[in-house]
Order: sequence, then structure tokens, then C-alpha cells
Amino acid sequence: MKYSLNSDEIVDIFIKIVNQYRMIDEFPRYFGKADIFLHMAEIQTILAIGKNENINVTNLAKFRGITKGAISQMINKLVKKGLVIKNISSQTDNEVMIQLTKRGKEVFEEQKRYNEFLNQKVAEILSGIPEEAVNDFMNISSSLEGFFNEIVKINKDSMKDKGKNQD
Repeated sequence: MKYSLNSDEIVDIFIKIVNQYRMIDEFPRYFGKADIFLHMAEIQTILAIGKNENINVTNLAKFRGITKGAISQMINKLVKKGLVIKNISSQTDNEVMIQLTKRGKEVFEEQKRYNEFLNQKVAEILSGIPEEAVNDFMNISSSLEGFFNEIVKINKDSMKDKGKNQD
């Protein structure tokens, strides 16, 4: 007898996975060589800078998918922690370029190794699953991502509408 999940069970599994990921995001990670604890948002910013050395604030915000204000706050935190430096662009005086310090590069390299480890573990899990099932999973994931993007847009739009109605 073939067992099939209903949509409630699928959503429950998805929520559990999201919650587990949030727990990873919630707790800081220790970087031994740099001797520092960092939260996931800080780590993601360091990865983005490390992959795009000498990136400006605007492009870093776009790359991370967050506002310029939010990325500026994050950069200032990382400057205080000695992980990044800000330099005025050699091409224009009103553009700030972001670089990793030696300590920031240590975090970047350690996180790259950690990500490689995680990717290897995921690859091991997927190696036991038929390619067709993995392709189906990717298609389903892509469809769900599109659906959730629509929900986020609807929620944002309803917040804008609510704000307009209260004026």
C-alpha cells in the first residue's frame, strides 16, 4: 500500500525544517581562529563581502537582499568587531567600499570550510535518492518559493493599504 502525505503533513514538515533553520540562525557561531562569536546575519554579510571584495554599500545591500540602512548598521557592527574596513572609493568621493580585515578573512575562510562540510553532508543525503525524485523536490521547492514570495508581497501590500486607510 502506497502512503501519501496530505498537504497538512507536508506543511508541518516544512515548518519543522524552517524552525530548525531558525534555531541555527538564532544562536551565534564561534570562530576559533578569529576568537569571536557571530550571528548568522553577520556571517552572511562577511561571506558576501569575501565573495565580492571591494564591494560598495549599495551593491552589498542588493546582494544580501536587505536595505541600505540595514546593511550600513551591519557594516558598522562588523567594523567595531574588527572584521571589515570601510574605504572611500578611489573613483568617487561619495562611494564607500567594504573590505574584510585579516580577522574577517579568517572568519570567511572558516565559514567557507564549514559550508563545504554542510554541502558534503547534503550531497551524501541526496546520493541515496533517485535523481528523478531530487529533480521533483527541486521543482516543488521552486514552486513553494514562488508561492511564499507571493504571500510576502500580499502581506506587504496589505500593510501599505492598512497604513493608507489610517491616515
